[in-house]
Amino acid sequence: MTALDVTPNGSLSYSFLNQYSGNNPTIYAISGTTIAFNLTNAGASHPFLIQTSGGSNYNTGLIHVAVDGTVSTGTSAQGKTTGTLYWQIPVGTTGNYRYQCSNHVAMNGVITIKDIVVI
Repeated sequence: MTALDVTPNGSLSYSFLNQYSGNNPTIYAISGTTIAFNLTNAGASHPFLIQTSGGSNYNTGLIHVAVDGTVSTGTSAQGKTTGTLYWQIPVGTTGNYRYQCSNHVAMNGVITIKDIVVI
């Protein structure tokens, strides 16, 4: 599992400085793995979404655990500002997805998912 600390930079970008440099970096993941987005630093005005490359919310494999332990899944896991959003990327999923702040159009970036082929 990869754990990413989500930090907003005003209303223009996100950073994930514990793993990536720069603003709105491309995140790389492997099909069948899990990404944990730590939203503790996301800020109340920056609801965090996972979307398809076309901008539709992608709800498969999402589990949100709130600070008080409440668990939400799928659609209900989207748009949170605190807690941890886990994305259990389904095996066989590849291509580009996005992370997006639902309040600020500029706060988004690409999540590229690759499949590992074992020979």
